[in-house]
Amino acid sequence: MAATQRPTTLFSFSWYLARKKLRKDGKCPVYLKFRVRETKSAMRCGCCVLPSNWMSDVARLSSMDPDSPQVNEQLRSLEASVYNHFNYLVATQIEFDAQTLRNSILGISQDKSVTGFLELFDLYLKERARVVGLDITHTTHIRSIRVRRYFEEFLKVELRKNDIKPKDIDYVLLKNFYQFLRVSRNQSNNTAIKLMHLVRAVFKDLIRQGVLQADPFVNVKLSLEERARMYLTDDELTRLIHKSMPNERLQKVKDAFLFSCYTGLSYSDVQKLKWSEIENSGKMTWVKTTRLKTGTSSIIPLLPPAFQIIMNNKSGCVIEDDKVFAIASNQKVNAYLKEIGTLANISKPLTFHMARHTFATTVTLLNDVPIESVSRMLGHKKLVTTQHYARIVDKKLESDMSKLALRYNHE
Repeated sequence: MAATQRPTTLFSFSWYLARKKLRKDGKCPVYLKFRVRETKSAMRCGCCVLPSNWMSDVARLSSMDPDSPQVNEQLRSLEASVYNHFNYLVATQIEFDAQTLRNSILGISQDKSVTGFLELFDLYLKERARVVGLDITHTTHIRSIRVRRYFEEFLKVELRKNDIKPKDIDYVLLKNFYQFLRVSRNQSNNTAIKLMHLVRAVFKDLIRQGVLQADPFVNVKLSLEERARMYLTDDELTRLIHKSMPNERLQKVKDAFLFSCYTGLSYSDVQKLKWSEIENSGKMTWVKTTRLKTGTSSIIPLLPPAFQIIMNNKSGCVIEDDKVFAIASNQKVNAYLKEIGTLANISKPLTFHMARHTFATTVTLLNDVPIESVSRMLGHKKLVTTQHYARIVDKKLESDMSKLALRYNHE
């Protein structure tokens, strides 16, 4: 870790790698932390690097790394910005702390009245917007904006306030906000819990900055409920395959859905899939991609039905940006799937994510594919996530054997 210090003003800054945020590709984000007198603060620099290529003594990326020119230039630029903003604040001859310096670098108002939670939430969102696609996904950022809007609505409706100081947010208020999400915003438990986690992320950031000392979430239990994962049975999947679609619009959605059933890719990963991510190796064709949601890698051998779908797609219309599929938004695709389900006489309400569940159960686990292999193909970070599907399979086997037992009892 390289540090620069000015003893006369007790100002110093240094770079460090957030190794606890290590991504599946082996990279972790670079942070800048600085100190002004007794105050401390930190900020993301907007780049991720391989720890093995990071030279901590000079705080630079090794020239052996292909990303070094861009990353090192970004670090030099930010260092220059730190000095410029520090010198500017010194020239104003006003008292300032590390948080003020950080806000100045980020172009955030220095108004000392910015102490409300919603105002701080806005600053958090502004900083997070810089690392969309690096530390967080676009979807997560949009959800953070949404929960900020809900919290503002909660304050106005329930407390008749336009804002609130972070130190005044306690266990009771957070539990009431959870109830507000459930009742007033009609969110399911799991959706409400995920939104609460996004609020907690803001508090963690405020604690790291030194704005808060205690976490109000410390006694708040955020427990997700295990939900039944709907999937297509082998009979339903076969029925869908053989059902002709009345138009090209539904046919494209059906192809993308079936491809997901045989690969386990989510909607976002199918939507972004490129031909360059499909490789021939040995006797098989593989999909080698990175999950948009988690950044984990997925290596999936293409089963014949999936291979046939993309071959048919390749011989059809040319799609821009080297993409394999040209499909509408997730919302529209799910609406079209309802039409497709009706045409195929499938009573279950089809959603695109059901295809991923179908791959995990009907296509793989029920055909004796080891759960470790299924977990890797799904791009799960933890095996326990995949074990949810194993429990579904166990329940189905129990149900099937119970039916068989009844047949023997009647003979």
